[in-house]
Amino acid sequence: MSQPVPVISVHVWGVPPGRVPAALGRMATHPRLLRRGPDAPAFARLLGTGRGFRVADADPTHWALVAAWPSAAAADGFEHGPVARSWRRIAREELVLRLRP
Repeated sequence: MSQPVPVISVHVWGVPPGRVPAALGRMATHPRLLRRGPDAPAFARLLGTGRGFRVADADPTHWALVAAWPSAAAADGFEHGPVARSWRRIAREELVLRLRP
């Protein structure tokens, strides 16, 4: 039996300006949720976006997640799980990339 192939996912969500407070709340609470369960990612980082590295360069309407999943099935589970659904409720746009390491 072959081993599952790890998957890297990159998610970028665009939220309307009125939903920025909700996005900030998710940034505070979702790291803990991502660490739960047997298919938790080996690595997960929620990120803000911007044009540069100064506070003035931040884009509060775009947020991202980079995660290393143990398998494609685990990444699929995330897509239908509470964290992804929560972001989709407030997002007006979403980009998902899947990569093989």
